[in-house]
Amino acid sequence: MAHPLKRNLKSLQDTVLEGTAVNLPLKRREGCRAFLYGCRLPQMLCEQEEKIMTRTNKNTQAMVITAVLLAIGMVLPFITGQIQAIGAMISPLHIPVLICGLTCGWQWGLALGVILPILRGLVFGMPPFPTQGLPMAFELGAYGLLAGMLYVMLLKKRLGTGHLPAMLAALVLAMIGGRIIGGAAKGLLLMFGLIGSKAPYTFSAFITSYFVATAPGAVIHLILVPAIVTALERAKLSLLLQNGGFE
Repeated sequence: MAHPLKRNLKSLQDTVLEGTAVNLPLKRREGCRAFLYGCRLPQMLCEQEEKIMTRTNKNTQAMVITAVLLAIGMVLPFITGQIQAIGAMISPLHIPVLICGLTCGWQWGLALGVILPILRGLVFGMPPFPTQGLPMAFELGAYGLLAGMLYVMLLKKRLGTGHLPAMLAALVLAMIGGRIIGGAAKGLLLMFGLIGSKAPYTFSAFITSYFVATAPGAVIHLILVPAIVTALERAKLSLLLQNGGFE
C-alpha cells in the first residue's frame, strides 16, 4: 500500500498537470511547472529514503546470514574429528561458503571464503596456517565469488524450469574455477617462499589434491548445497534473488 504522503502528492500532481494542459498564459504555466517540481521533491526524498532503508535492511540480513554461516564453518569440521585426510576429502569448509555465495551474493561469499579458513586456522589450527589456510583463502574466496556471480548470470538465461539447473551449473563451474585458482595461488605462494611444502608441488600433485582427493566431497556438495539453498529460497531468505528480482 502506498504511503499516505505519496497518495496526497500524487493527487496534487494530477490536479496541477490537468491545469497545465489548459491553454494558460506562459507565466502561469511556468508557475505551475515550478509548483509541480516543488510537490515532487518531498516524494522523491521519501522514495530515496525508502531505498536507503531497504538497502540497509538487506545488508543487515546478509551480514547476519554470513555471520551464522561463519559460525557453522568454524564448528563443521569437527564432524570429521579434525582429521586432515578426511577433512580434505569431504571439504566441510566449502559448504557454508557456497551457500553464502548462492544466497547472499558474490560480495558476501567472497568475504566469507577469505575469512573462514584464515580465522579457523588461527583459532583451531586447522587448516594449518599459513601452509594450507592461505591457499584455501584464495580457493574458498573464488568459490563464493564465482557461485554468486554465475548463479545470477545463469538465472537470467532461464536454464530449464525453476532455479535448480542454474544453481547446479553455477556450483559446478564455481568448484572447478575455485580449485584452479586455489592451486595456482598455492604454486605462487610456494614460488615466492611465503609457504612451505614437504613434497614437490607438481602438476600431478595439483590434480590429485584439488580434484581427485576432493571428488567425494564435490558429490556431497552438489547434493547438500542445492537442498539447503532451495530451502532458504522458499523461506524468502535468499537476498541474491531479492536483489536480482528473480522471485
